[in-house]
Amino acid sequence: MTTDRPPRHRTMPVAQEARTIVLLMEGTLAQHGWDIARARDKNRLRDLWAVIEPEVRRHILLLATWPARNTTGSGTDSVAEKYALELAAYAAQWAAEHPNADGASFHLIWHPAHSLASSLAFDRDDPDVSWATALTLLAYGSDPAKDAR
Repeated sequence: MTTDRPPRHRTMPVAQEARTIVLLMEGTLAQHGWDIARARDKNRLRDLWAVIEPEVRRHILLLATWPARNTTGSGTDSVAEKYALELAAYAAQWAAEHPNADGASFHLIWHPAHSLASSLAFDRDDPDVSWATALTLLAYGSDPAKDAR
């Protein structure tokens, strides 16, 4: 008898899995009043984030980056916000260079944001940084009250 885990068989494509998790993350943010700190620490999605494949995490980061490309940030000094603002700046620059492009093409093409998202997503030693960065980007890009702040 072996104690090895059986190989994980992909049950859905990376893009579909990423979009599903984004919806769950946005729901969690909405439940917590778009408060990133509360959403980050009080749900089981953080545990899921730690075990999903890095390709899915990268895809989520890029999906969250595009809508956040015009953000100015909240002024906190967290590592996650610094990464989020850097990703958003890359997306804004890419959008300016490719005015007819959309989010679908942004997350499929290699560029500096893709490289940074890969670096964050494939860091298995500290998935909390990429988790907090993804939540931050989603909050910047999805929060309906962000313009009122």
